[in-house]
Amino acid sequence: MKDRFFLGLIIFAGLFLLLNPFYPNDIVILDSHSSPNPRFQEFVDQFDSQFTKEMKRTGTPGAAVVIIQDTTVYLMKGYGKRQNRRSKKELIDVNTVFRIGSLSKGFGSIITGTFVDDGLLTFEDKVQKHLPQFSLRSKEQASKINIRHVLSHTTGISYHAYTDLIENRWKYNDIMAMFPKAKLASKEGELYSYQNAMFSVVGEIMEDKTGKPLSEIYQEKLFSPLGMKNASVTYDGIAKNDNHAIPHKLSKRYWKPVPLTNKYYNAVPAGGVNASISDMAEWCKLLVGNRSDVVSDEVLEEVFTPHVNAHNKRKYFSRWKDLKEHYYGLGWRIVERENDTLVYHGGFVNNFKGEILANRKDKIAICILSNAPSNLCSRSIPNFLDLYDEHKESILEFWESKKESEETKLTL
Repeated sequence: MKDRFFLGLIIFAGLFLLLNPFYPNDIVILDSHSSPNPRFQEFVDQFDSQFTKEMKRTGTPGAAVVIIQDTTVYLMKGYGKRQNRRSKKELIDVNTVFRIGSLSKGFGSIITGTFVDDGLLTFEDKVQKHLPQFSLRSKEQASKINIRHVLSHTTGISYHAYTDLIENRWKYNDIMAMFPKAKLASKEGELYSYQNAMFSVVGEIMEDKTGKPLSEIYQEKLFSPLGMKNASVTYDGIAKNDNHAIPHKLSKRYWKPVPLTNKYYNAVPAGGVNASISDMAEWCKLLVGNRSDVVSDEVLEEVFTPHVNAHNKRKYFSRWKDLKEHYYGLGWRIVERENDTLVYHGGFVNNFKGEILANRKDKIAICILSNAPSNLCSRSIPNFLDLYDEHKESILEFWESKKESEETKLTL
């Protein structure tokens, strides 16, 4: 009788763990089908320790991190709380939803690429082909603007034109109608000038081509096929999820909770994506080239190709070592170091802050999401790169040794 009781208890516990979608705050997950590199795990463990110290040093209320190499998730973990001064039941876990700000731009460009794959448009298509009402102060220049210009911030319109209207929650069509009043800083394709309102033109094109809202398009094109179960592009998508992080602002040396807002859901491609760190793990796998069933290699190569010199290394990369040059591709920053080319983006919205980085040659990626605009991300990404540089030789030696061992087995 006792044996049956314990057997039943074990079965119940196993089913609970299998079906329960929420992981503990400190879980580390390795894909069951993968073959981990212990040298890479040593590097990740050291980063994890440093990150924990940075959390404490900055006082950041909550954050989440994922680190992958190829198809293996070496670290996927929540740190801290969804909201300050709340119980331990509100710890950040891998399914806690954050706003990701301008990390959304990478989604916008890559979804646009899937439309190219489907033959619905090309990156060279003129915007007016799809949106005849689109215009600028110069009608001649407006007629020359193509989708590539929009996604690379090279339309020529002045820096951050009408971002204030996005934040004031104007309807997007009303914002686009203001473009002819904005000053032009250059001819099309000449200069990098970062945008939110102009970048979101691609969202209007997507809706025009499909007759569907962006919420459906993002779900069908990326979130569902990638298994991004917590991701959304609406205010309700985060606000009605019981497991969402609360944003914070610094008030007299204390991170004070502030309300969620619905800003930027009128400009989804620029800053309207919500996601958990488990969602971003799947996104990272795509970025390093492991989901060609969802997005083709050709699209990834296109969006990660440098299009314009961004000329602002100090603003974003003051702590990065061995930095040579910084470009903008399509929805992504392209960073050249002495021995690596990295794809990167940062994001800030509603006091959420995040950063994502991928080294496609070595097939590694990291994403950090946080619920306060501390310098946690801006310090931790350079720390990640420095630690990887220190461990890289031993990591590569392990892979080479493993490859030689497998080749030897095949010859026996």
